[in-house]
Amino acid sequence: PSFFFTEKMSLIYRKKNKSLGSILHLVKCRIRRIEDSTQSLSGLFWRMRDSIKNRLEQKMSPATFKLFSSVFLGFKAIRLHDHIRQDFAAWGISHFLARSWLHIALYCLIWMLLLSALPLGIITRNILLLGLVTLYAALSWPTISFVRAYTLFFIIGIGRIFKLQVRVPHIISLLAL
Repeated sequence: PSFFFTEKMSLIYRKKNKSLGSILHLVKCRIRRIEDSTQSLSGLFWRMRDSIKNRLEQKMSPATFKLFSSVFLGFKAIRLHDHIRQDFAAWGISHFLARSWLHIALYCLIWMLLLSALPLGIITRNILLLGLVTLYAALSWPTISFVRAYTLFFIIGIGRIFKLQVRVPHIISLLAL
């Protein structure tokens, strides 16, 4: 979670470090946790994300929850058992523990199969798919590889909706900057 300095903390810090403390005094931020914010969209998503995590934790066994939350939610605060990590490493599939393009691709594949059963146009399906993946990204914990994969998917999705020619190597090179 992100924290900001209170004015009192700014005054204490200013006494210890005059130059940086005066900058903090000019900013005059109040301390608050972003996820506790009741008026922001990020606070809403934080509460929903935390609520989903807590409900899943209650319904799953501890080992299952650790693996599920690590792989699908990106929640890394709970450390996986060493034997699970060793088993994944022995099979050469430890990269599956890190969320990235593979997880978004699987998520999209499942939703595309479900949406193909509905009598919707291709643009409507793409808009729904983009919305569902955006919701998944908003309700899970971000990692660098996942944000990069989501951004790539989002740009390709926008291109498909507006029928634009999208060159994936160009997008990947822009994301690598």
